[in-house]
Amino acid sequence: MIFYIKEHFYGIWNFIHITCLDIILCSCILLTVILSILVSIFKYKQICYFIIRFNRNIYIKDILNIEIL
Repeated sequence: MIFYIKEHFYGIWNFIHITCLDIILCSCILLTVILSILVSIFKYKQICYFIIRFNRNIYIKDILNIEIL
């Protein structure tokens, strides 16, 4: 009887232990995925901003050249 209770307790402990590890692993994986998505969005926005700025500079230079001519 004592052995059965002990086995049952260890079984529950192993289940809790495995579940906690699974939750920690899943949360780490999800966090990594979310961070990578955020970083890619940020880089994309930065590239878009740079392209817009670059195009605006060219546009302003063209206007200045036209005005100078």
